[in-house]
Amino acid sequence: MNECNIIRDVLPLYAESMVSEDTKAFVEGHLKGCDECRKELEMINKPEIIQTACDAVPLAGIRKKLVMKRIQTVVLSVIMVLAIAVVAFSYITKPIHFEYTDDLITVTETGDGGVLLTFREDVAACSYESMPSPENGEGKYYFVEAWTSRLLQWTNEDTENKTLTAYPTVGMPQMTIYYTQNNGEEDVCIYGEPITNGGVITQPRLALNYYLFTALVLFAVLGVLWLVFRKKARVKIGLERAILFPLSYILSHIAICGLSGVSYTMTRDFELILLVTLLLYCVLLLVYNVIRIRKEIKEYI
Repeated sequence: MNECNIIRDVLPLYAESMVSEDTKAFVEGHLKGCDECRKELEMINKPEIIQTACDAVPLAGIRKKLVMKRIQTVVLSVIMVLAIAVVAFSYITKPIHFEYTDDLITVTETGDGGVLLTFREDVAACSYESMPSPENGEGKYYFVEAWTSRLLQWTNEDTENKTLTAYPTVGMPQMTIYYTQNNGEEDVCIYGEPITNGGVITQPRLALNYYLFTALVLFAVLGVLWLVFRKKARVKIGLERAILFPLSYILSHIAICGLSGVSYTMTRDFELILLVTLLLYCVLLLVYNVIRIRKEIKEYI
């Protein structure tokens, strides 16, 4: 019987140190003079080392990606809650303006030349803006508004009537006060002489429509670029991340203002839209990253 055949049958056990001392001495004595059996022993040992090294790299990569996925999922949940909270805050604090009625405002002249405006009990907040006469600059005009909100209706325990006091410009007794309804109808002159023979209407701001249109155009342009460069991996990923921003703005606009861009409180609405846009963009970006990590883990598996 060929001695090499016997040695090769024993080599796997020898490599694992699972032979007796006599067999070990016999194998080692044979290996000293047999190149073929030495190479066979090297082949038995070598694949195990390579296999261990090859398995360790993807395993470490999978663990790292799983940790990143967990972290991003937690951050995603926190930001999502914040975004929902901001939208809810916008809804409950949105001003609800009062239409003018005869009992909404009581106008009383004060002894020092001013005019006291006392509002109905259900008015939670009020304010005014003033401007000089547009005709000769010798008079003063006030534009008064009154509103409430869902939050103020729930929390306002103050039963005192809200008041404002308007004063004419020193040395120019002429003063006119308008109540602004903020509903597309004419402002109501509640004190003094009207500015003109015709009506005065306080128009809403329309800039939010332009911003929404810009976001829609940007979304469409990035979508076209994605179709053109979708076969280039790096460009495709960059465009997918970029397109999430105009999408976030569009969704935020709808969440704050609905489908309309008409607003009587544009500064407030725009600031809230931007805040929700940033939060929503982070949410969409994290969702995008989590989906990509899942795909990469599946490829490893």
